[in-house]
Amino acid sequence: MKKSRVVISIIFLLCFAVLIPLLINTLSLVDIDNVNVKNAYKLINENPLINENSDVFYQDSVDISSISENDMLAAAFNITSKTDDELTTNDDKCILEDEAFEANEGKCIIKIINKDELNKAYQSIFNKSIKSHHNFSVNNNVKCVYFEEKGTYTCGEVYFKTITLGWAPTTLKTIIKATEKNNTLKIYDKYLVINDNKCYPEYSFKNEITKCSNTYDKDNLSTLLKKYGKTHIHTFKKNTQGIYYWVSSKEK
Repeated sequence: MKKSRVVISIIFLLCFAVLIPLLINTLSLVDIDNVNVKNAYKLINENPLINENSDVFYQDSVDISSISENDMLAAAFNITSKTDDELTTNDDKCILEDEAFEANEGKCIIKIINKDELNKAYQSIFNKSIKSHHNFSVNNNVKCVYFEEKGTYTCGEVYFKTITLGWAPTTLKTIIKATEKNNTLKIYDKYLVINDNKCYPEYSFKNEITKCSNTYDKDNLSTLLKKYGKTHIHTFKKNTQGIYYWVSSKEK
C-alpha cells in the first residue's frame, strides 16, 4: 500500500514538473483594447502602406529581412509628424532636385519632415536606425526628396501621378485576437479590399471573392469583413525598453 502511494506521489510530482513549464509558456490571450496591442498595431496601420499595387504588410509573407528599404522609409513616413508648406510656380509643376511635384493653381502642397523625426519613427517600427537618408516613394503618387544640407525631406504628389479609374479602393481591417508569449506579441486581424463594389483578399485586385461581391452592401461593410476577410498574423517583439516593434506579417 505504501509502495503504491509512493509511486502515485512520484507520478504526481513528475506530471507537476512537466506541466509547470508548459503553463508558464502557454500563450496568453491579450485584450485587443490593451494599450500595447493598440500601439503595436498603429505602427503598421496608421495609414495603409500601398506601394506598387501592394499593401506592404498584407502580403503572403513579409518580414524584417524581406521588406524593402523604400517601404521601411515609407512606413516611418506614415507615423511621422509633418509640417505643411507650399511652393509657388508659374507652371503646372514644381521642380525639386530633378523631381516634379504636381501643382494646382500655381501651388504645390508639400510636407516637410525632419530626418531625426523620420529616424525616430523608423526605430519605433523596426528597432534599428536608418542606414542612409535618400529619396523614397511613399506610394504610387507621393514621393519624398531628401535635402542633406537641411537634414529634411520634402514630400508631395508627383507630377503626372497615377490616376485610379472608378471607385477609390477601400481597405478594411479589424483586430480579432491578440496573444502574448515570451515577450512576443501576435495580433490577428481580418483584411478585405473593396474596389468598384467588388471584394478582394489583397490589394492587387486578384482572386475576387464573388460571394462577397454578390452580397456587397456599403452600409454593412463590417459584416462582410468578418465573414469574408482574410486572416493575417502580425508579430511584434519587445525591445530593451519594453516596447514592441514589428518583426513579420503573414497570411494565416
